[in-house]
Amino acid sequence: DCKQREGPTTHYSAEMGKKGKASTSATDELERQIREIKLKQEAALRAVQQAAEELDCKQREVSVAEQDLSKAVKERDEADGAINSSIKIMKGDDKVIAQLAEGLEKDGYAYVDGFCGEPLATYVRDELRILHRDGKLHQSELAGGKTGENVRYKMSKVRGDVVAFVRGEEEGCGNLNLYKEYADQIVLRVQDKVQELQGVTVQRGNLMVTCYPGGGEENEDCGKGGPCRYVYHCDNPDGNGRVLTTLLYLNPEWEEEHGGHLRIFPQDADGSNRRGAVDVAPLHDRFLIFYSDRRNPHEVMPSKAPRYAVTTWYYDKDQRDRAVEQVSTGAAEADIEAKRILGEIQKFESQTGASPQEVKVNPKRLAAVRDTDIKGVIDVAAVAGTRSNIILDGSAEGAGGAGGAGPRAGKVFDLEELD
Repeated sequence: DCKQREGPTTHYSAEMGKKGKASTSATDELERQIREIKLKQEAALRAVQQAAEELDCKQREVSVAEQDLSKAVKERDEADGAINSSIKIMKGDDKVIAQLAEGLEKDGYAYVDGFCGEPLATYVRDELRILHRDGKLHQSELAGGKTGENVRYKMSKVRGDVVAFVRGEEEGCGNLNLYKEYADQIVLRVQDKVQELQGVTVQRGNLMVTCYPGGGEENEDCGKGGPCRYVYHCDNPDGNGRVLTTLLYLNPEWEEEHGGHLRIFPQDADGSNRRGAVDVAPLHDRFLIFYSDRRNPHEVMPSKAPRYAVTTWYYDKDQRDRAVEQVSTGAAEADIEAKRILGEIQKFESQTGASPQEVKVNPKRLAAVRDTDIKGVIDVAAVAGTRSNIILDGSAEGAGGAGGAGPRAGKVFDLEELD
């Protein structure tokens, strides 16, 4: 019986061996298939990664090409602007010249829009904003007398702009230089058409680039989020040489509620025949010209947004020479002038309740200010070396006065040399 049972057992074992081999073969096949799938997945992943890298590369190439295109378009526009500006500089604009000359003779002031044209106006504005961003604009100064060498002070409650004086030849001021040359030609041709200006040797000072850094916070000070202004004043009240004032406004996003208008009070030179106030909005690429003397006292109304402009003064050479000679040779005249400026400061302290941030005193004028009771300037002769807001000063940079603005725009250039 035992032998009879051995046969089936051997057969069963053989069958199990066959099944085990088949199972192993199937597992191997499955593993092989899995490996193939993984290899295909890895190959597909590499292909996807390679395609993504190629796409990124193409996108970078497109981006570079777009940048190159944008640069080329900008260079073309700059070239077009330079060409157009050069043409305007060479030819001038007869319509603009006639309008400005007529306004000067009739009203004592005139303005035109679209003076520089685009893209030059925007390029000039960009240069101003860069100067401002880089800290090249500083709080403006007041007074200085006829020559600008007398007592000067900073008082943001009275005059809140930040300024710099440039020739247009400095690095980064190429478009300002184009504007300067064009404006010079316009002024020269206006002079030819205005009888009062004929025969005058006209000179130009450096360009004053300026920003009123105004804000809309009514209860804050200028420069700290509040509006900025410049009080009622005259550019040439005392024969300092200024004959024409010009401004180029550069505010493309200006809105009426921003304020900052230049309010002019036209009148005769002796203060008679006063006419109604005229508000000139500081619109982008608007060019304003007016007589600098007592015919056009004016003020900058509170500006509730940053307000950019370029101001240029044109001088009557003979009058300026007389002013310089008179003050430089007369100590008594300079002392009287210093006392007048100190009186001006006291008046503004009373009106605003604020004191000047800084007072600059030429050592020669110390005697004139020794007994003043201006806040922070008391006994300046004794304490000038120790008080933070008093600076002994023998030279100055670009003052403009509230009650008397001296021709302190640096070197004065004779326009006849540019004609």
